[in-house]
Amino acid sequence: MTTKQSGVGLNRGIYESPYDAFTNYMNILGDFIKRVNSLYPEDIDDEELNSLLTTIHNQGEEIAELHKELDKLRAKEEKAKAVKAAAKPKAAVEKAVKEGRDIISSTRLIEDTSINRIRVKDTDIGKELQTQVNDLKKLLNA
Repeated sequence: MTTKQSGVGLNRGIYESPYDAFTNYMNILGDFIKRVNSLYPEDIDDEELNSLLTTIHNQGEEIAELHKELDKLRAKEEKAKAVKAAAKPKAAVEKAVKEGRDIISSTRLIEDTSINRIRVKDTDIGKELQTQVNDLKKLLNA
């Protein structure tokens, strides 16, 4: 809505005058206030308000208790899963014993030969230490 007169000849609003626009705005605002008041009345009794607050407080406590119970159940479930996982190897051993089969365990040693490691004896300090060790052995044998 505009109140400026335009010399271009464009009608920028749907209202004939600023007064009509203001009247329409006030009517819309009044309707909005009535709808809000009907949904959320201002004259709520103190007793009703206190009972609603008590209900909200009690529900909050109940939710906290349910969260605690949920945490306990989750911990219990995790323990049960751990016990079940630990029991699987025992069950395999028991099954092998019942069926009279051997339990064959295998170990594979994997060595990566692509890595050339530098040892202490290959460094300058290592060579110096080796000569000291050799000299000490000579002194010991003499």
